[in-house]
Amino acid sequence: MTVRTTSCRKIGLAVFVGALLTGGLWIEIAQAQAPPESGEAPWWNQGKIRFGWGSWANIFNRHARSHLSAEDLFENLSRVGMTVFVEHSPGYDLDRARLARKFGLRYFATEYIQNLPNKAEGARRAIDELGKEVHHCPLDRSLYERWFLNYALEVVKTDLVDGLHMDWEPYPDESGPLGVQIACVCDFCFSGYAAGRHLDADVPTADRFSFLEGKHRLADYYAYLEDETAAMFREFADRVHAVKPDFVFSAYGGYSPNKPEYRWRMYGLARGLTSSDVPFLVLDHRHYWDDHTRPWWYSFYDYNRSLGLKTIGGTWDNSMFGGRPDMAVSAAQCLYDIGINMDGHWLWFEQDPAPELYQTWEIANRRMAAVERRVGEFLFHGEEDIRFVTPVEWSGNPALERKIIHRTFHLRGEHLVHVNNVSTDRPVTLRIRFPHLGDEADWIVRDAMEDLVYVPDADASVWTSRHLHAGLQLSLVERGEVWLKVSPASDNFRPERGSTVLSATIKTMPGHGE
Repeated sequence: MTVRTTSCRKIGLAVFVGALLTGGLWIEIAQAQAPPESGEAPWWNQGKIRFGWGSWANIFNRHARSHLSAEDLFENLSRVGMTVFVEHSPGYDLDRARLARKFGLRYFATEYIQNLPNKAEGARRAIDELGKEVHHCPLDRSLYERWFLNYALEVVKTDLVDGLHMDWEPYPDESGPLGVQIACVCDFCFSGYAAGRHLDADVPTADRFSFLEGKHRLADYYAYLEDETAAMFREFADRVHAVKPDFVFSAYGGYSPNKPEYRWRMYGLARGLTSSDVPFLVLDHRHYWDDHTRPWWYSFYDYNRSLGLKTIGGTWDNSMFGGRPDMAVSAAQCLYDIGINMDGHWLWFEQDPAPELYQTWEIANRRMAAVERRVGEFLFHGEEDIRFVTPVEWSGNPALERKIIHRTFHLRGEHLVHVNNVSTDRPVTLRIRFPHLGDEADWIVRDAMEDLVYVPDADASVWTSRHLHAGLQLSLVERGEVWLKVSPASDNFRPERGSTVLSATIKTMPGHGE
Protein backbone atom coordinates (compact mmCIF):
# COMPACT_ATOMS: atom_id res chain seq x y z
CA MET A 1 0.00 0.00 0.00
CA THR A 2 1.24 3.50 -0.81
CA VAL A 3 0.18 6.51 1.26
CA ARG A 4 0.47 9.94 -0.33
CA THR A 5 0.12 12.93 2.01
CA THR A 6 -0.38 16.66 1.64
CA SER A 7 -0.18 19.46 4.20
CA CYS A 8 -3.24 19.52 6.41
CA ARG A 9 -4.56 20.64 9.73
CA LYS A 10 -5.75 18.25 12.42
CA ILE A 11 -7.90 15.59 10.80
CA GLY A 12 -9.13 12.16 11.76
CA LEU A 13 -8.97 9.32 9.26
CA ALA A 14 -10.40 5.84 9.67
CA VAL A 15 -10.02 3.44 6.78
CA PHE A 16 -11.39 -0.07 6.89
CA VAL A 17 -9.11 -1.66 4.28
CA GLY A 18 -9.87 -4.96 2.56
CA ALA A 19 -7.93 -6.71 -0.17
CA LEU A 20 -8.56 -4.99 -3.49
CA LEU A 21 -8.47 -6.83 -6.76
CA THR A 22 -5.93 -4.30 -7.97
CA GLY A 23 -3.65 -5.19 -5.05
CA GLY A 24 -3.06 -1.66 -3.76
CA LEU A 25 -4.60 1.50 -2.44
CA TRP A 26 -3.61 5.16 -2.71
CA ILE A 27 -4.76 7.37 0.14
CA GLU A 28 -4.40 11.14 0.03
CA ILE A 29 -4.80 12.87 3.38
CA ALA A 30 -5.92 16.48 3.05
CA GLN A 31 -7.95 19.17 4.76
CA ALA A 32 -11.41 17.84 5.59
CA GLN A 33 -14.17 19.33 3.47
CA ALA A 34 -17.85 19.59 4.22
CA PRO A 35 -19.88 17.04 2.24
CA PRO A 36 -21.63 18.44 -0.83
CA GLU A 37 -25.29 19.21 -0.52
CA SER A 38 -27.54 16.51 -1.90
CA GLY A 39 -29.69 19.00 -3.79
CA GLU A 40 -33.30 18.35 -4.52
CA ALA A 41 -32.98 14.77 -5.76
CA PRO A 42 -34.83 12.23 -3.58
CA TRP A 43 -32.61 9.85 -1.66
CA TRP A 44 -33.22 6.92 -4.03
CA ASN A 45 -31.74 8.96 -6.90
CA GLN A 46 -28.67 10.21 -5.03
CA GLY A 47 -26.69 6.99 -5.33
CA LYS A 48 -26.84 3.25 -5.76
CA ILE A 49 -28.98 1.73 -3.01
CA ARG A 50 -27.11 -0.45 -0.50
CA PHE A 51 -30.06 -2.40 0.87
CA GLY A 52 -29.56 -3.94 4.33
CA TRP A 53 -31.80 -7.02 4.19
CA GLY A 54 -30.59 -9.71 6.57
CA SER A 55 -31.06 -11.55 9.81
CA TRP A 56 -30.47 -8.64 12.18
CA ALA A 57 -32.37 -10.55 14.87
CA ASN A 58 -29.19 -12.53 15.51
CA ILE A 59 -27.59 -9.29 16.72
CA PHE A 60 -30.46 -7.87 18.72
CA ASN A 61 -31.15 -11.19 20.43
CA ARG A 62 -29.65 -10.91 23.91
CA HIS A 63 -27.97 -14.30 23.41
CA ALA A 64 -26.03 -13.15 20.36
CA ARG A 65 -22.36 -13.98 20.62
CA SER A 66 -21.15 -10.52 19.66
CA HIS A 67 -23.17 -8.58 22.28
CA LEU A 68 -22.98 -5.67 19.84
CA SER A 69 -25.06 -2.65 20.82
CA ALA A 70 -27.63 -1.31 18.38
CA GLU A 71 -25.74 1.98 18.20
CA ASP A 72 -22.51 0.18 17.34
CA LEU A 73 -24.29 -1.73 14.61
CA PHE A 74 -25.73 1.35 12.92
CA GLU A 75 -22.42 3.16 13.11
CA ASN A 76 -20.72 0.14 11.50
CA LEU A 77 -23.29 0.04 8.71
CA SER A 78 -22.90 3.74 8.05
CA ARG A 79 -19.12 3.38 7.77
CA VAL A 80 -19.35 0.59 5.16
CA GLY A 81 -21.87 2.47 3.02
CA MET A 82 -25.28 0.98 3.88
CA THR A 83 -28.11 3.29 2.84
CA VAL A 84 -31.26 1.37 3.84
CA PHE A 85 -31.74 -0.69 7.00
CA VAL A 86 -34.56 -3.22 6.71
CA GLU A 87 -36.03 -4.88 9.78
CA HIS A 88 -35.76 -8.66 9.86
CA SER A 89 -38.71 -9.61 12.03
CA PRO A 90 -42.15 -8.43 10.88
CA GLY A 91 -42.84 -5.02 12.37
CA TYR A 92 -40.75 -2.00 13.24
CA ASP A 93 -38.78 -0.56 16.15
CA LEU A 94 -38.80 3.20 16.60
CA ASP A 95 -35.63 3.20 18.68
CA ARG A 96 -33.80 1.55 15.80
CA ALA A 97 -35.46 3.93 13.37
CA ARG A 98 -34.04 6.86 15.35
CA LEU A 99 -30.57 5.27 15.35
CA ALA A 100 -30.77 4.70 11.60
CA ARG A 101 -31.50 8.38 11.08
CA LYS A 102 -28.75 9.39 13.49
CA PHE A 103 -26.21 7.64 11.25
CA GLY A 104 -27.72 8.70 7.94
CA LEU A 105 -29.59 5.49 6.99
CA ARG A 106 -33.17 5.05 5.81
CA TYR A 107 -35.31 2.72 7.90
CA PHE A 108 -37.84 0.22 6.49
CA ALA A 109 -40.45 -1.74 8.43
CA THR A 110 -41.35 -5.23 7.20
CA GLU A 111 -44.41 -7.37 6.56
CA TYR A 112 -44.45 -11.05 5.59
CA ILE A 113 -46.90 -13.07 3.50
CA GLN A 114 -46.85 -15.64 6.30
CA ASN A 115 -48.81 -13.16 8.45
CA LEU A 116 -51.66 -12.97 5.97
CA PRO A 117 -53.55 -16.02 7.33
CA ASN A 118 -53.90 -14.19 10.63
CA LYS A 119 -56.05 -11.61 8.81
CA ALA A 120 -57.96 -14.03 6.57
CA GLU A 121 -60.95 -14.90 8.76
CA GLY A 122 -64.11 -14.28 6.79
CA ALA A 123 -62.22 -13.62 3.58
CA ARG A 124 -63.71 -14.62 0.23
CA ARG A 125 -62.50 -18.06 -0.79
CA ALA A 126 -60.48 -18.57 -3.96
CA ILE A 127 -61.40 -21.14 -6.60
CA ASP A 128 -58.45 -22.95 -8.20
CA GLU A 129 -58.10 -24.48 -11.67
CA LEU A 130 -59.83 -27.67 -10.52
CA GLY A 131 -62.85 -25.78 -9.24
CA LYS A 132 -61.97 -26.31 -5.58
CA GLU A 133 -62.07 -23.75 -2.78
CA VAL A 134 -58.55 -22.90 -1.60
CA HIS A 135 -57.30 -20.24 0.76
CA HIS A 136 -58.40 -16.69 -0.04
CA CYS A 137 -59.34 -14.76 -3.17
CA PRO A 138 -56.39 -12.60 -4.31
CA LEU A 139 -58.77 -9.75 -5.21
CA ASP A 140 -60.50 -9.65 -1.81
CA ARG A 141 -59.96 -5.98 -1.05
CA SER A 142 -61.03 -6.20 2.59
CA LEU A 143 -58.37 -8.84 3.30
CA TYR A 144 -55.58 -6.72 1.86
CA GLU A 145 -56.85 -3.68 3.68
CA ARG A 146 -56.47 -5.59 6.95
CA TRP A 147 -53.11 -7.19 6.11
CA PHE A 148 -51.42 -4.36 4.21
CA LEU A 149 -53.16 -0.98 4.19
CA ASN A 150 -54.00 -0.63 7.88
CA TYR A 151 -50.46 -1.63 8.82
CA ALA A 152 -48.89 0.72 6.26
CA LEU A 153 -50.96 3.63 7.59
CA GLU A 154 -49.89 2.79 11.13
CA VAL A 155 -46.24 2.71 10.07
CA VAL A 156 -46.28 5.90 8.04
CA LYS A 157 -47.90 7.94 10.81
CA THR A 158 -44.88 7.36 13.07
CA ASP A 159 -42.95 9.79 10.80
CA LEU A 160 -39.79 7.79 11.58
CA VAL A 161 -40.16 4.98 9.04
CA ASP A 162 -39.10 5.62 5.44
CA GLY A 163 -40.53 2.55 3.75
CA LEU A 164 -42.27 -0.81 4.01
CA HIS A 165 -40.61 -3.98 2.74
CA MET A 166 -42.69 -7.09 2.02
CA ASP A 167 -41.32 -10.61 2.04
CA TRP A 168 -43.50 -12.57 -0.37
CA GLU A 169 -41.67 -15.88 0.05
CA PRO A 170 -44.18 -18.67 0.94
CA TYR A 171 -42.56 -20.20 4.01
CA PRO A 172 -44.10 -23.70 4.19
CA ASP A 173 -44.16 -23.95 7.97
CA GLU A 174 -46.77 -21.21 8.30
CA SER A 175 -48.13 -19.86 5.05
CA GLY A 176 -48.15 -23.02 2.98
CA PRO A 177 -49.13 -22.31 -0.61
CA LEU A 178 -50.55 -18.86 0.23
CA GLY A 179 -47.53 -17.27 -1.38
CA VAL A 180 -48.02 -19.21 -4.61
CA GLN A 181 -49.62 -17.27 -7.45
CA ILE A 182 -53.11 -18.78 -7.39
CA ALA A 183 -55.08 -17.59 -10.42
CA CYS A 184 -58.51 -17.48 -8.80
CA VAL A 185 -61.67 -18.09 -10.87
CA CYS A 186 -64.23 -17.42 -8.14
CA ASP A 187 -67.51 -15.73 -9.10
CA PHE A 188 -66.11 -12.28 -8.30
CA CYS A 189 -62.94 -12.64 -10.35
CA PHE A 190 -64.36 -14.58 -13.28
CA SER A 191 -67.53 -12.52 -13.70
CA GLY A 192 -65.52 -9.28 -13.57
CA TYR A 193 -63.29 -10.55 -16.36
CA ALA A 194 -66.19 -11.89 -18.43
CA ALA A 195 -68.10 -8.61 -18.18
CA GLY A 196 -65.10 -6.59 -19.30
CA ARG A 197 -64.46 -8.92 -22.28
CA HIS A 198 -68.14 -9.45 -23.18
CA LEU A 199 -67.99 -13.19 -22.53
CA ASP A 200 -70.54 -15.61 -21.15
CA ALA A 201 -70.03 -15.67 -17.37
CA ASP A 202 -72.39 -18.63 -16.86
CA VAL A 203 -69.65 -21.26 -16.77
CA PRO A 204 -69.46 -23.88 -13.97
CA THR A 205 -66.54 -23.23 -11.61
CA ALA A 206 -64.91 -26.57 -12.42
CA ASP A 207 -64.87 -25.72 -16.14
CA ARG A 208 -63.65 -22.11 -16.02
CA PHE A 209 -59.96 -22.77 -16.57
CA SER A 210 -60.62 -25.14 -19.45
CA PHE A 211 -63.08 -22.59 -20.87
CA LEU A 212 -60.41 -19.86 -20.82
CA GLU A 213 -57.82 -22.22 -22.19
CA GLY A 214 -60.06 -23.35 -25.00
CA LYS A 215 -60.63 -19.75 -26.06
CA HIS A 216 -56.88 -19.00 -25.78
CA ARG A 217 -57.61 -16.45 -23.08
CA LEU A 218 -55.56 -17.69 -20.13
CA ALA A 219 -52.76 -15.17 -20.69
CA ASP A 220 -55.35 -12.41 -21.02
CA TYR A 221 -57.01 -13.57 -17.79
CA TYR A 222 -53.69 -13.38 -15.95
CA ALA A 223 -53.24 -9.86 -17.36
CA TYR A 224 -56.69 -8.95 -16.03
CA LEU A 225 -55.77 -10.22 -12.55
CA GLU A 226 -52.54 -8.21 -12.72
CA ASP A 227 -54.36 -5.02 -13.73
CA GLU A 228 -56.96 -5.46 -10.98
CA THR A 229 -54.23 -6.09 -8.41
CA ALA A 230 -52.37 -2.99 -9.60
CA ALA A 231 -55.52 -0.84 -9.35
CA MET A 232 -56.22 -2.04 -5.79
CA PHE A 233 -52.69 -1.41 -4.54
CA ARG A 234 -52.49 1.93 -6.34
CA GLU A 235 -55.41 3.13 -4.24
CA PHE A 236 -53.61 1.88 -1.13
CA ALA A 237 -50.42 3.69 -2.12
CA ASP A 238 -52.31 6.93 -2.75
CA ARG A 239 -53.69 6.81 0.79
CA VAL A 240 -50.24 6.23 2.27
CA HIS A 241 -48.59 8.92 0.14
CA ALA A 242 -51.26 11.39 1.21
CA VAL A 243 -49.66 11.12 4.68
CA LYS A 244 -45.99 10.82 3.61
CA PRO A 245 -45.38 11.58 -0.10
CA ASP A 246 -41.88 10.03 -0.19
CA PHE A 247 -42.75 6.72 1.50
CA VAL A 248 -41.19 3.81 -0.41
CA PHE A 249 -42.49 0.25 -0.89
CA SER A 250 -40.33 -2.76 -1.73
CA ALA A 251 -40.80 -6.52 -1.97
CA TYR A 252 -38.80 -9.71 -2.20
CA GLY A 253 -39.81 -12.84 -4.11
CA GLY A 254 -42.09 -13.88 -6.93
CA TYR A 255 -40.89 -11.91 -9.98
CA SER A 256 -41.23 -13.84 -13.26
CA PRO A 257 -42.11 -11.32 -15.98
CA ASN A 258 -41.82 -13.87 -18.79
CA LYS A 259 -44.45 -16.24 -17.32
CA PRO A 260 -47.99 -14.77 -17.16
CA GLU A 261 -49.18 -17.51 -14.79
CA TYR A 262 -46.58 -16.45 -12.20
CA ARG A 263 -45.97 -12.76 -12.86
CA TRP A 264 -49.45 -11.32 -12.41
CA ARG A 265 -49.54 -11.14 -8.63
CA MET A 266 -46.15 -9.58 -7.92
CA TYR A 267 -46.13 -7.28 -10.94
CA GLY A 268 -49.64 -6.17 -10.08
CA LEU A 269 -48.39 -5.32 -6.61
CA ALA A 270 -45.26 -3.58 -7.94
CA ARG A 271 -47.09 -1.56 -10.60
CA GLY A 272 -49.70 -0.47 -8.07
CA LEU A 273 -47.18 0.65 -5.46
CA THR A 274 -44.96 2.66 -7.81
CA SER A 275 -45.64 6.10 -9.21
CA SER A 276 -43.94 8.77 -11.29
CA ASP A 277 -42.75 10.35 -8.02
CA VAL A 278 -41.83 7.34 -5.85
CA PRO A 279 -40.42 4.10 -7.32
CA PHE A 280 -41.17 0.61 -6.09
CA LEU A 281 -38.02 -1.38 -5.21
CA VAL A 282 -37.85 -4.88 -6.70
CA LEU A 283 -35.48 -7.25 -4.87
CA ASP A 284 -34.28 -9.68 -7.54
CA HIS A 285 -33.13 -12.85 -5.77
CA ARG A 286 -32.19 -15.11 -8.68
CA HIS A 287 -28.50 -14.81 -7.81
CA TYR A 288 -29.24 -17.36 -5.09
CA TRP A 289 -28.88 -20.16 -7.60
CA ASP A 290 -27.33 -18.86 -10.80
CA ASP A 291 -24.13 -20.36 -12.19
CA HIS A 292 -20.75 -19.75 -10.67
CA THR A 293 -19.75 -16.95 -13.05
CA ARG A 294 -22.41 -14.76 -11.40
CA PRO A 295 -24.35 -13.56 -14.47
CA TRP A 296 -25.82 -10.38 -12.97
CA TRP A 297 -26.55 -9.29 -16.54
CA TYR A 298 -29.36 -11.84 -16.85
CA SER A 299 -31.78 -9.59 -14.99
CA PHE A 300 -35.15 -7.93 -15.47
CA TYR A 301 -33.54 -4.53 -14.97
CA ASP A 302 -34.42 -3.02 -18.36
CA TYR A 303 -37.99 -4.28 -18.28
CA ASN A 304 -38.54 -3.12 -14.71
CA ARG A 305 -37.08 0.29 -15.57
CA SER A 306 -39.65 0.66 -18.35
CA LEU A 307 -42.35 0.29 -15.67
CA GLY A 308 -40.77 2.88 -13.38
CA LEU A 309 -39.47 0.26 -10.94
CA LYS A 310 -36.00 0.15 -9.42
CA THR A 311 -34.28 -3.25 -9.37
CA ILE A 312 -31.88 -4.23 -6.61
CA GLY A 313 -30.02 -7.48 -7.18
CA GLY A 314 -28.66 -9.65 -4.42
CA THR A 315 -27.57 -12.99 -3.11
CA TRP A 316 -27.02 -14.65 0.27
CA ASP A 317 -24.16 -15.29 2.61
CA ASN A 318 -24.16 -19.08 2.32
CA SER A 319 -23.53 -18.74 -1.41
CA MET A 320 -20.85 -16.09 -1.02
CA PHE A 321 -19.05 -17.28 2.12
CA GLY A 322 -18.26 -20.96 1.65
CA GLY A 323 -21.54 -22.56 0.64
CA ARG A 324 -20.62 -22.41 -3.05
CA PRO A 325 -17.02 -23.59 -3.47
CA ASP A 326 -17.34 -23.21 -7.26
CA MET A 327 -17.68 -19.42 -7.01
CA ALA A 328 -15.48 -17.76 -9.60
CA VAL A 329 -15.53 -14.22 -8.20
CA SER A 330 -15.20 -12.75 -4.74
CA ALA A 331 -18.19 -11.66 -2.66
CA ALA A 332 -17.13 -8.03 -2.98
CA GLN A 333 -16.78 -8.32 -6.77
CA CYS A 334 -20.23 -9.86 -6.96
CA LEU A 335 -21.86 -7.07 -4.95
CA TYR A 336 -20.03 -4.40 -6.95
CA ASP A 337 -21.11 -5.96 -10.27
CA ILE A 338 -24.72 -6.22 -9.17
CA GLY A 339 -24.87 -2.80 -7.57
CA ILE A 340 -23.19 -0.74 -10.27
CA ASN A 341 -25.11 -2.39 -13.13
CA MET A 342 -28.52 -2.29 -11.46
CA ASP A 343 -30.05 0.18 -8.98
CA GLY A 344 -28.18 -1.24 -6.02
CA HIS A 345 -27.37 -4.46 -4.19
CA TRP A 346 -28.46 -6.46 -1.17
CA LEU A 347 -27.03 -9.48 0.62
CA TRP A 348 -29.18 -11.69 2.78
CA PHE A 349 -27.19 -13.07 5.70
CA GLU A 350 -28.04 -15.42 8.57
CA GLN A 351 -24.86 -15.26 10.61
CA ASP A 352 -23.87 -12.54 13.05
CA PRO A 353 -22.16 -9.87 10.94
CA ALA A 354 -18.51 -10.84 11.20
CA PRO A 355 -15.49 -8.83 10.03
CA GLU A 356 -15.63 -10.63 6.66
CA LEU A 357 -19.16 -9.35 6.04
CA TYR A 358 -18.29 -5.75 6.86
CA GLN A 359 -15.16 -6.18 4.74
CA THR A 360 -17.25 -7.26 1.76
CA TRP A 361 -19.65 -4.34 2.11
CA GLU A 362 -16.80 -1.86 2.52
CA ILE A 363 -14.82 -3.00 -0.54
CA ALA A 364 -17.91 -3.07 -2.76
CA ASN A 365 -19.03 0.30 -1.41
CA ARG A 366 -15.67 1.96 -2.04
CA ARG A 367 -15.58 0.75 -5.64
CA MET A 368 -19.17 1.85 -6.26
CA ALA A 369 -18.58 5.23 -4.59
CA ALA A 370 -15.57 5.86 -6.83
CA VAL A 371 -17.70 5.26 -9.93
CA GLU A 372 -20.57 7.37 -8.58
CA ARG A 373 -18.22 10.25 -7.85
CA ARG A 374 -16.87 10.23 -11.41
CA VAL A 375 -19.97 9.51 -13.46
CA GLY A 376 -22.91 9.56 -11.05
CA GLU A 377 -24.64 12.34 -12.97
CA PHE A 378 -24.81 10.08 -16.02
CA LEU A 379 -25.93 7.04 -14.01
CA PHE A 380 -28.75 8.80 -12.21
CA HIS A 381 -29.87 11.40 -14.75
CA GLY A 382 -28.75 10.07 -18.13
CA GLU A 383 -30.84 8.31 -20.74
CA GLU A 384 -29.87 4.63 -20.87
CA ASP A 385 -29.23 2.94 -24.21
CA ILE A 386 -28.04 -0.60 -24.99
CA ARG A 387 -27.64 -0.06 -28.77
CA PHE A 388 -25.40 3.00 -29.05
CA VAL A 389 -22.09 1.15 -29.52
CA THR A 390 -21.10 -2.12 -31.18
CA PRO A 391 -18.25 -3.98 -29.45
CA VAL A 392 -16.42 -6.36 -31.77
CA GLU A 393 -14.29 -9.03 -30.08
CA TRP A 394 -10.91 -9.25 -31.81
CA SER A 395 -10.46 -13.03 -32.05
CA GLY A 396 -13.89 -13.72 -33.53
CA ASN A 397 -14.64 -16.34 -30.88
CA PRO A 398 -18.43 -16.22 -30.36
CA ALA A 399 -18.10 -17.61 -26.81
CA LEU A 400 -15.99 -14.60 -25.89
CA GLU A 401 -18.21 -12.16 -27.77
CA ARG A 402 -21.20 -13.28 -25.69
CA LYS A 403 -19.28 -12.20 -22.58
CA ILE A 404 -19.18 -8.53 -23.65
CA ILE A 405 -21.91 -6.48 -21.96
CA HIS A 406 -22.33 -2.77 -22.65
CA ARG A 407 -24.61 0.13 -21.80
CA THR A 408 -24.53 3.83 -22.72
CA PHE A 409 -25.85 6.84 -20.82
CA HIS A 410 -26.64 10.03 -22.79
CA LEU A 411 -26.65 13.39 -21.03
CA ARG A 412 -26.54 16.92 -22.49
CA GLY A 413 -24.80 15.91 -25.71
CA GLU A 414 -22.21 13.65 -24.04
CA HIS A 415 -22.15 9.86 -23.92
CA LEU A 416 -20.89 7.56 -21.17
CA VAL A 417 -20.16 4.04 -22.46
CA HIS A 418 -19.71 1.25 -19.90
CA VAL A 419 -18.22 -1.95 -21.34
CA ASN A 420 -17.71 -5.14 -19.30
CA ASN A 421 -15.79 -8.31 -20.05
CA VAL A 422 -17.77 -10.61 -17.78
CA SER A 423 -15.64 -13.65 -18.53
CA THR A 424 -13.88 -14.99 -15.45
CA ASP A 425 -11.42 -16.98 -17.60
CA ARG A 426 -10.16 -14.92 -20.54
CA PRO A 427 -9.02 -11.36 -21.27
CA VAL A 428 -10.41 -9.85 -24.47
CA THR A 429 -9.42 -7.24 -27.05
CA LEU A 430 -12.30 -5.18 -28.40
CA ARG A 431 -12.91 -2.71 -31.17
CA ILE A 432 -15.70 -0.47 -29.91
CA ARG A 433 -17.55 1.09 -32.83
CA PHE A 434 -19.82 4.16 -32.55
CA PRO A 435 -22.14 3.87 -35.58
CA HIS A 436 -24.74 6.35 -34.28
CA LEU A 437 -22.50 9.40 -33.92
CA GLY A 438 -23.17 12.25 -36.31
CA ASP A 439 -20.85 12.60 -39.32
CA GLU A 440 -19.84 16.23 -38.89
CA ALA A 441 -18.23 16.42 -35.47
CA ASP A 442 -14.99 15.85 -33.60
CA TRP A 443 -14.90 14.05 -30.28
CA ILE A 444 -12.81 13.63 -27.15
CA VAL A 445 -12.77 10.15 -25.61
CA ARG A 446 -11.74 9.90 -21.97
CA ASP A 447 -11.37 7.05 -19.52
CA ALA A 448 -13.78 8.50 -16.98
CA MET A 449 -12.22 6.63 -14.05
CA GLU A 450 -8.55 7.33 -14.76
CA ASP A 451 -8.52 10.85 -16.26
CA LEU A 452 -6.83 9.47 -19.38
CA VAL A 453 -7.55 10.60 -22.93
CA TYR A 454 -7.75 8.01 -25.72
CA VAL A 455 -6.34 9.27 -29.02
CA PRO A 456 -6.48 7.62 -32.46
CA ASP A 457 -2.76 8.10 -33.12
CA ALA A 458 0.28 10.02 -31.87
CA ASP A 459 -0.46 13.04 -34.07
CA ALA A 460 -4.16 13.50 -33.23
CA SER A 461 -5.81 14.69 -30.01
CA VAL A 462 -9.43 14.24 -31.08
CA TRP A 463 -11.49 11.68 -32.97
CA THR A 464 -13.51 12.38 -36.07
CA SER A 465 -16.86 10.65 -36.31
CA ARG A 466 -15.36 8.57 -39.11
CA HIS A 467 -12.61 7.38 -36.77
CA LEU A 468 -15.16 6.36 -34.11
CA HIS A 469 -17.37 4.67 -36.70
CA ALA A 470 -14.35 2.45 -37.39
CA GLY A 471 -13.80 2.01 -33.69
CA LEU A 472 -11.52 2.49 -30.72
CA GLN A 473 -9.54 -0.61 -29.77
CA LEU A 474 -8.63 -1.65 -26.23
CA SER A 475 -8.13 -4.75 -24.09
CA LEU A 476 -9.89 -5.82 -20.89
CA VAL A 477 -8.75 -8.33 -18.28
CA GLU A 478 -10.97 -11.08 -16.96
CA ARG A 479 -13.99 -9.50 -15.28
CA GLY A 480 -12.64 -6.13 -16.43
CA GLU A 481 -14.54 -2.98 -17.35
CA VAL A 482 -13.99 0.44 -18.85
CA TRP A 483 -15.97 3.69 -18.63
CA LEU A 484 -15.55 5.85 -21.76
CA LYS A 485 -16.82 9.43 -21.74
CA VAL A 486 -17.35 10.75 -25.28
CA SER A 487 -17.68 14.54 -25.49
CA PRO A 488 -17.79 17.07 -28.35
CA ALA A 489 -14.29 18.44 -28.91
CA SER A 490 -13.67 22.06 -28.03
CA ASP A 491 -11.59 24.28 -30.31
CA ASN A 492 -7.85 23.74 -30.05
CA PHE A 493 -8.19 20.96 -27.45
CA ARG A 494 -4.82 19.71 -26.24
CA PRO A 495 -4.59 16.95 -23.60
CA GLU A 496 -2.15 17.35 -20.73
CA ARG A 497 1.27 15.84 -21.22
CA GLY A 498 1.36 12.21 -20.14
CA SER A 499 -2.45 11.88 -20.04
CA THR A 500 -3.00 10.16 -23.41
CA VAL A 501 -3.39 6.51 -24.34
CA LEU A 502 -3.22 5.33 -27.92
CA SER A 503 -6.02 3.20 -29.31
CA ALA A 504 -4.46 -0.28 -29.23
CA THR A 505 -4.71 -1.05 -32.93
CA ILE A 506 -1.99 -3.68 -33.00
CA LYS A 507 -0.97 -4.93 -36.47
CA THR A 508 0.12 -8.53 -35.96
CA MET A 509 -2.06 -10.26 -38.55
CA PRO A 510 -2.77 -8.29 -41.75
CA GLY A 511 -6.48 -7.71 -42.25
CA HIS A 512 -7.42 -9.16 -38.87
CA GLY A 513 -9.47 -7.16 -36.39
CA GLU A 514 -10.34 -4.42 -38.84
